Amino acid sequence: MADQFFVTTVLVTHDGATWLPEVIAAISSQSRPVEQIIAIDTGSIDNSAKLLKSSGIKTIIENRDIGYGDAVEHALAVTPTADENEWIWLIHDDCAPEKNSLALLLEAIANRPNVAIAGPKLLGWYERENLLEIGVSIAGNGARWTGLEDGEKNQGQHNGTFEVLAVSTAGALVKRSIFEELGGLDINLALFRDDIDLGWRAHVAGYSVICVADAIAYHVAAAANERRTVDVSEAFLHRPLLLDRRNAAYVLLVNSSWWMLPWVAFQLLTSSIGRALLNLLAKLPGYAADEIAAVGLLLIHPAELFHARRFRKKKRLLSPRVIARFIPPRISQIRLGIERISTLIVGSIRPPEIESKYASSFSDIGVIGESFDELDSTPANSHSITRTLILKPPFLGMFFVTIISIIASRSRFGNISGGALAVAPLSGIDLINKYAESWHLVGLGSGASTPPWVALTGVLSVLTLGNLPFFITSFFLLAPTIIYYAFYKNLERMGSSKIFALVGAGLYVASPVVWTSINQGRVGTLMALILAPALLYLQPFSRSLEISTWRRTFATSLLAGVIFAFNPIFLAMWVLIHSILIIQRLLEMRDHFQEMGWKRYLFAPESDGIKRRFALLITPWLLTFPWSASLFFHPTQFLLEPGIPTAAGNRWQVLLANPGGSGSPPLWMISPVIFFAFAAMALRELRTISLLATSILSVGIILSAVTITGHGSTSAVWTGQLIVVAEILLIPAVIIFGERLFPSLRTMKFGRYHLFTGLISVVTAISFIGMPFWAVTTGANSDVKAGQTQIVPAFISSLADTPARPKTIVMKVESSRTIYSISRGSDLELGDADVITVPPREVVMAMNDLVTGAGLTSAKTLGSYGIAYLYIANPVPVELARVIDGIGGFVRISSTTAGIAWRVSGASPRILFVDDLSKARIQVSATDVGGSGQVDRAGVVTLAEKFDSHWKLLLDGISIPLERSDIGLPTYHLPRGGKINLIHDGTAHRALISLQLLTLIIVVVLALPAGRKRKDILLEAILL
Repeated sequence: MADQFFVTTVLVTHDGATWLPEVIAAISSQSRPVEQIIAIDTGSIDNSAKLLKSSGIKTIIENRDIGYGDAVEHALAVTPTADENEWIWLIHDDCAPEKNSLALLLEAIANRPNVAIAGPKLLGWYERENLLEIGVSIAGNGARWTGLEDGEKNQGQHNGTFEVLAVSTAGALVKRSIFEELGGLDINLALFRDDIDLGWRAHVAGYSVICVADAIAYHVAAAANERRTVDVSEAFLHRPLLLDRRNAAYVLLVNSSWWMLPWVAFQLLTSSIGRALLNLLAKLPGYAADEIAAVGLLLIHPAELFHARRFRKKKRLLSPRVIARFIPPRISQIRLGIERISTLIVGSIRPPEIESKYASSFSDIGVIGESFDELDSTPANSHSITRTLILKPPFLGMFFVTIISIIASRSRFGNISGGALAVAPLSGIDLINKYAESWHLVGLGSGASTPPWVALTGVLSVLTLGNLPFFITSFFLLAPTIIYYAFYKNLERMGSSKIFALVGAGLYVASPVVWTSINQGRVGTLMALILAPALLYLQPFSRSLEISTWRRTFATSLLAGVIFAFNPIFLAMWVLIHSILIIQRLLEMRDHFQEMGWKRYLFAPESDGIKRRFALLITPWLLTFPWSASLFFHPTQFLLEPGIPTAAGNRWQVLLANPGGSGSPPLWMISPVIFFAFAAMALRELRTISLLATSILSVGIILSAVTITGHGSTSAVWTGQLIVVAEILLIPAVIIFGERLFPSLRTMKFGRYHLFTGLISVVTAISFIGMPFWAVTTGANSDVKAGQTQIVPAFISSLADTPARPKTIVMKVESSRTIYSISRGSDLELGDADVITVPPREVVMAMNDLVTGAGLTSAKTLGSYGIAYLYIANPVPVELARVIDGIGGFVRISSTTAGIAWRVSGASPRILFVDDLSKARIQVSATDVGGSGQVDRAGVVTLAEKFDSHWKLLLDGISIPLERSDIGLPTYHLPRGGKINLIHDGTAHRALISLQLLTLIIVVVLALPAGRKRKDILLEAILL
């Protein structure tokens, strides 16, 4: 049957001398010989043309910049049609077909008269078991689609003959009459994607395209893999990726139906932006530019698209949608991505003998498989995922920790709050918006910078599809498990064996600070418990980091920035230590500095250490800017943790590594960390670590007796973070030292090592047993619960939804101490407490006078600030209630078992206009932040919010100067009537947030591993 065909081989060469000898030999040795062969060399600068001529092949020499389609057209122009049943066999100079490939292709088309194009299965040139293509298609976003898995081996699973959208021109067999009827290869596709375009046009013209998978060819794809220069005139700046992306977009835009064009254009644009961002993160800015420029190249030549669409319309017999069955559905692309990710995950938990089969496919993308040692040896075929997990001690430990946490959290299923944890908004977007606000409607208003942990929490809620309450609940539920595993991995990285790492992780998760933080809603301390151990492994204060890479420097800075966003006290310690180290280093290098001068020294290799140290100092501060800047203006705020201030423990509790306060374990449950400190003090090898840890604990003991004002209240300093630092220093040091010591204890004479070891083992065992038991019993009755009630009466909280947003003073008397806060009718949400600032002096004085009974003008002052109600929660002191009833300006409106409420007479609206002539008081319509309205004549506008220099009032578009009233309110004197618009100018705030975001992007890019260019990747690892 093959004899009825006349085959003309067209071989196009371009600097292909490396592969050309094998290609020529492969063509010449075909079991079914070709009738004629013609080669066209596109200006090769190697000896490709010489090889062709010496082999006796008719060769045409063309310009170096012509495209592949032009080359094929020139070859056919000098090769007249020899037979009506002539077929063209297109061969690249880096594609070698097996000896029976042509025979199998001709055999497949013999009984398929409708076939216009047939192609072989393509395998890798160097790794000849790697599948490259079995036909090719194009995804809706322009991606080349083969339907193969990464690194898939050729095991006969895709054999046979089947219809496809297109086949590669490397080895494609095309019927000449149809090829010429279709207009050949599009000359606008000089290189890349011309095969898909030809296949698409063949299908809509009523023909079919098949892949004959039994026929095999080996392909390098040298141009696509950047193994040689792309010199075609259309290749802008000789960048193959740019040309490939441009041509992909071209194929979709000129072949799709009109009604699909908007959707196709949208997919191309969004996918280009997405791939550009990924390339930037991989530190491949050239590839990122290619993605964006590819779209631009099409937009500047729209006439090409319209001309190409008109040409295709003339040849089209069927709808463009006839090829829809070949376009991969979105679910297939997602499924393939999930399979690749799951392969990585399975490979990381499989035992070594199973994992090894994935090693070759992972090595090329830089993924290093890690697996835990097995407790026993089991045949590879008998392992299931469940059995594997059970046999791995770390996962078994995680299982038990999770069970304990679930039982201990039985009252925390739902929207949790209480203690330091405020109520979570419904969506993480709410937190991100709150972070971007320049004015916060909490208390008497605040222009303070929101701490970055608020935005980070909002972003992390994407893990629960933006459901913030579910994320917070899940975080507190899984926190012990995450803490356990994170500490285990860091111990393992530091050189500890599996068993000792498990013991260390168990000690860490059983520490009082973990369960106290959960019971009190301490988000910041929990994040420190999870992330801070990694800093110990990275050793940011050692000299080794100064001679490390910049990537590690910025990765460490990024991790530190995240920790500092939740724990400002860590930022204070970081800045202090790095400042000391920089000064010390400068003093050591002062001779070089004086000799070279500061300009030469700055760019000399000797200064790299100081530059890296300075980057470590400044980068975390910039990542948390502008919030971090405000801390330096108010240093006491370094001692505050996220959330509502809550009572902490006393100095005796801190001494025993117990942060104390509500929900903390009893004192008799002593943490082994204290014994670690004493034991380490007696050992010369650990004395430095012990001194450092005990010094930090001593600072914590001192701070536990200090009270600070912030977050809307006055409370003792929470020292949980300092206890965390002491544990992170002591536990790894003692565990690693004990691991080295244990084998020699049997041979040593009984002494202090045996005493210390025995004592620590007993205390550790008690902690392992006692802490879980306490956590699931008494410890489960914590401040943090689901469904906490409102702090103000329902009739006052209902006013929170009104435009006026009246304020309420909520008072509570505890131990002869009066505590008050200012509510806007609803409970505090996450992040609200962190931006509450100290009330104005006038309000503080009015409240003091009110409590002492001397507040004759208290109601007037409070009312001027828009405070409409006063509420005292039970138990209400009788004397205080009588004082308030007797002072003018307060009208009792309710008295219930929950408390007593008064209305403040004459309370001002949020925006008040007072007419200069009539002194009439007119309420101006207010929004959440500002307001607008019309006034008829001159007067004074007063805003019932805390004074801030960024308040701005426009009168008919003209800015009116901001003034401060006698009692500290923002006021404006209007010279005339007109349209007024009151806003809080957040321009500076948004600029600082933008600067922070830009810094974050830069640091993330610098911290990520650099991607590899195609030419740097092994050829057999690249799939087209």
